[in-house]
Amino acid sequence: MTNRLILMNAVLVVAHAVESVLGFGATITAFGLGLYLFQINTLLVVLVLLALLQSTWLVIRWFTHIEWKKIYARILPVALLGVIVGILLRDRFDEAGLKLILGLFILVLASAELVLMAVSRKRTSRNLPEGAGLALILTGGIFHGLLTIGGPLIVYYASRQLSSQGSIRGTLAFIWLILNIVMLGGFLLDGRITGEVLKMTGMLLPGFAAGILAGSLLKVRDDIFRIVTYVMLMLIAVSILVPYF
Repeated sequence: MTNRLILMNAVLVVAHAVESVLGFGATITAFGLGLYLFQINTLLVVLVLLALLQSTWLVIRWFTHIEWKKIYARILPVALLGVIVGILLRDRFDEAGLKLILGLFILVLASAELVLMAVSRKRTSRNLPEGAGLALILTGGIFHGLLTIGGPLIVYYASRQLSSQGSIRGTLAFIWLILNIVMLGGFLLDGRITGEVLKMTGMLLPGFAAGILAGSLLKVRDDIFRIVTYVMLMLIAVSILVPYF
């Protein structure tokens, strides 16, 4: 195993531990750090394959907490529509400009939530207006189809609309599973699932498995869980914005 693969396995331990605890964050964390080690096209496909495995595990683990009504009545149809639109528009927009807009938007949302939680003794989440919620899901889906990094917007929606750690984790895991299956279908049609990609995925399974195990052993209180969720969203936003400064 090369030094690059060893480093990438270490990155995956952290990334997938985070996702096991919060229900999100693995792909974008690993993507941001992995760009310094591997080519973007290969890395992206590998991370989607690993994300499919983790989502499957999290869906099984948190199955009884999944809020199916919200998934089928609202989140999934709108998110899928957004992903399809994003895929169709992938070659028509400037990637750098889109990342800048998304990073700033996530940073503002997460920062505002942390400020509101700091000034409120009750660290509770307020429900979003229906129109605003649907707009967030659709925008998140579009960015996911364009850049595969639209997840934070859907995470923000879930953190405001879902009541418990289990429902957030399980519901998000099912959404990621479906969205990544759609992404995988696109990769198959593009011929991007190659022997090199599958070999690299296999070489990264140790770090992936260690991360899931570590995350599964961690327990977090509900109030701390929401704070960590917004801090993680801020860090993701910063990682998107760093190249612009």
